[in-house]
Amino acid sequence: MATHRIGNIGFHVSPVSIMQCWVGTGWRATGSAKQIEEFDTFSREFFPFLIEQDCGMRIHAFCADAVVKMDEIIDRRELQTEFVLRFVQRLKGRLRTGNQERVAQLSVEYSERLQHWLDSAVGRCAGEAAAQIEEWGLQLPDRGLAAIGAFGSAVFGQYVHGLKAVCVQLDVIALSASPAAQFLETLFHEGIHAAIDRAMGADDTRSELTWLNELCAVLTSQEALRVAAAKFLRAAEKDNLNTALRHIRSTQKYGELAEAVARDTGNPLVALEAWKRVFALPATERHDYARERVIQPILHEAGWNVEFPYRYGNKSVTVFV
Repeated sequence: MATHRIGNIGFHVSPVSIMQCWVGTGWRATGSAKQIEEFDTFSREFFPFLIEQDCGMRIHAFCADAVVKMDEIIDRRELQTEFVLRFVQRLKGRLRTGNQERVAQLSVEYSERLQHWLDSAVGRCAGEAAAQIEEWGLQLPDRGLAAIGAFGSAVFGQYVHGLKAVCVQLDVIALSASPAAQFLETLFHEGIHAAIDRAMGADDTRSELTWLNELCAVLTSQEALRVAAAKFLRAAEKDNLNTALRHIRSTQKYGELAEAVARDTGNPLVALEAWKRVFALPATERHDYARERVIQPILHEAGWNVEFPYRYGNKSVTVFV
């Protein structure tokens, strides 16, 4: 196992971290009400248990404990639908010995790759960029997990809300145009989602502005890297990083929105400033932050004189009435 320190974040590359993300993320259930109820009962207990295990465990012990936990939940909760029992067998299949050996090999390979990225010019900015985000008022998670093949070939990483886990797919990162920049942008981007989630608190009845969350993650993560680069990199290295970040933004779902808002406001931290004002709201107002009467004045105060729907290119975003 290797733990790579990036500011206050311990990023784990181990057989267990890879297996945690591969087994513990990405599942959805469709079926009868009884099937979904049993799936939810099992998932609420098993997946958090899985993610919370020490990444430094021996993979054989981790998998054995996971199997015992599955059986214990099935027996104690008296889960009986064929749907859930088949699902559990599928999970056990992923934990089999052959896969344990494979993730052990992958953890060595990708830990070496990650160390190479962190030793690069861009990698030298990592700690400073993480510290900059925290200085701006967001508490990044202290733990990240290396994933391989967990979310498909088009996803660099994901903050898994239900598990409070930041997972970065190192195999997909390795195929990107600028792996070092892509890794750090992804880690900070998903870490910012985690920080917003933590600051807002749990509220299943709250309407959410996904685009504002993404806007903050895109702008803030990339600005942190630029600020760090200005302190540590030579001119040519800074140019290379800026080129990489422009490419990354051009491929992101909300990259065009980020570009438009940065151009309109001249402030790459405008979304972060808005979120900090939302965090400070009384509970009732924070619950309603996505409504126009709440969020529009906050955005104006932060320096974005926006009207909704906000149009950029042939797209638009809006808020709740």
